[in-house]
Amino acid sequence: MKKHIHKIFCFCIPLLVLFTTSCKKDDAPVATTQNIDEVLNSNPDFSMYAYAVKKANLEIFTKGVGPYTFYIPSNSSFAAIGLNSNADIDKLDPLFLAVLTTYHFQGTFRTFYEIPEGPNATMSTQTGVVQYGTRNPKTDKAYLNGVEILDKGTVTSNGLYFKVADVIQPPYFASAITQMQSYSNNNYSLMLQAIAKTATTTSFTTTASTVFSIPNSVMIANGYDSTSIANLTGAPLTALTNILRYHVIPQRIFKSDFRVGDVVTRFTSNSVTISGAPGNFLVKGKSNTSAVPVGNGIATGSGVFYTISQMLKP
Repeated sequence: MKKHIHKIFCFCIPLLVLFTTSCKKDDAPVATTQNIDEVLNSNPDFSMYAYAVKKANLEIFTKGVGPYTFYIPSNSSFAAIGLNSNADIDKLDPLFLAVLTTYHFQGTFRTFYEIPEGPNATMSTQTGVVQYGTRNPKTDKAYLNGVEILDKGTVTSNGLYFKVADVIQPPYFASAITQMQSYSNNNYSLMLQAIAKTATTTSFTTTASTVFSIPNSVMIANGYDSTSIANLTGAPLTALTNILRYHVIPQRIFKSDFRVGDVVTRFTSNSVTISGAPGNFLVKGKSNTSAVPVGNGIATGSGVFYTISQMLKP
């Protein structure tokens, strides 16, 4: 009997060691004795976000008791959206700066594995603005509004922070139309004119809508300048109406959540084709010869706003 027990004991111990080793999480959050404010101001790569916090008078949170969960973009992420220096941040509308900055933290302690699987699982910021989370257990990756979370987090004295791949832009505008109207360079004026001409506003403002917006250069390259749009009637006007509806998917889809295959648009029974992989998705119309990158989406009140470099053709 003792021999049998000895054999079982000797057999089980290696299994227990193997089990505990394989279950050990090397990607568990690391820890620091600093608070969030000290982290921001001691890391040169966070200097832009640190300045934004200070400029928006939000240090009550970074220095506060917490707990808070911060999603911190790097300086290069700010540069990617045209904010290259503190002087650029100074030029932002104060209200927008406050909304942008607060959109990067939550009034709770949320670990990586507490981010809901989604897609489009709702969370909220410290100020109660909705965020959309996606966590993929198969790839062990997580996203916030389509922006990848780059690590498993660092515990601080007043919460937790993650590094994120991009600045997470808040749903500051109600729809893709108001988003397009907000650009001071009027880069979407022709698409806005076309939407008004074809009376397709509802297609772009109904929740939920993922919109592939067409800049003026692409509109002109396809024969739609201001004069030609104004003069459209009959079949050509119907064709433009269908093309515009073909640029709207009746779902909220961030760049992390596209799936390869055909996706139905608001042009009834007509689909665009998605190819590629997370972080590098492409979109193609049925009559297009090639696909183009989807790029980074911006959340709106009714969905997601994208800019693409070609007109999608049904």
